[in-house]
Amino acid sequence: MKTQCPFCQTPYDIAAEILRPTQGLARCFRCGRVFNAFDHCSDDISAPARHPKPRSTPADTPGALQLQVSDSSLLAADAPRAASTGPSDGARHTAMQREEAIPRASERPLPFEIPDDLEELEATEEAIPDAPAPLAPTMPPRSPWWQKTLAILLLLALGAQLAWIRRDLWIHHPMAIQACALLDCRLTEYVRPQDFHVIERDMQLVPGNPPMLRLWLRMRNDGPRAQPLPLLELTLLDATGAPVARKTFPPETYLPKEWIGPDTALPGEEITIELPLQDPGPRARGFVIEFRSRP
Repeated sequence: MKTQCPFCQTPYDIAAEILRPTQGLARCFRCGRVFNAFDHCSDDISAPARHPKPRSTPADTPGALQLQVSDSSLLAADAPRAASTGPSDGARHTAMQREEAIPRASERPLPFEIPDDLEELEATEEAIPDAPAPLAPTMPPRSPWWQKTLAILLLLALGAQLAWIRRDLWIHHPMAIQACALLDCRLTEYVRPQDFHVIERDMQLVPGNPPMLRLWLRMRNDGPRAQPLPLLELTLLDATGAPVARKTFPPETYLPKEWIGPDTALPGEEITIELPLQDPGPRARGFVIEFRSRP
């Protein structure tokens, strides 16, 4: 880009990218005045006189850029001398380097008015307060010893209550039986007559004088542990479902004769029963079998 100083008409050839940081402000190398290079750029700039008169008091505006003189007439006149004096080129190149600073307020108009009675700022010697030291983490308050003791006792009481409610699940465990044998104690028997179920059943009339009934059934212990055989309660019903006769049989009366050992059924054990019964007459039309616990 070609531009020239409006005060001394000195032409310059400089790239526009160098002038953008100072918004086009530049300092003339000859007269020392500051001007806007963008406002005075042109493609056809004539060379000024060989010896322009420099300004006696150059304007000292910060932020202006010193431009390199591109006057062809000056370069032609000084060519022989430049060839003989090499160090002067380096000094000139150093003097023409860019100076970046903020422009004066007198050179650039302000977008607002400054009041005449504006107070001056005064420096203060007060030190900036240091950042507060981080607080040490506070320990949570400890619970009194009696609260911990009470909580432990409540937990033990709750565990004991649950163990008593579900005692049928652990009281017959092999480890519990061994512990009871060492402590010379006696465990209650595992008795759950509701674990016995009838798999098959049948009742037939046996002719004779008098006629008899024969009950045949097969029951099974579906409980998880061995338990004593229950009482067998037989109820004969009429056509309306009303009971006609009822009788309870203990294990020693309904067990087969070949049964050997205690009257206890192992888990999953099946037992076949045959009972002869007295015929109550034509009123009996059905029967119901239930299992009861022994006293």
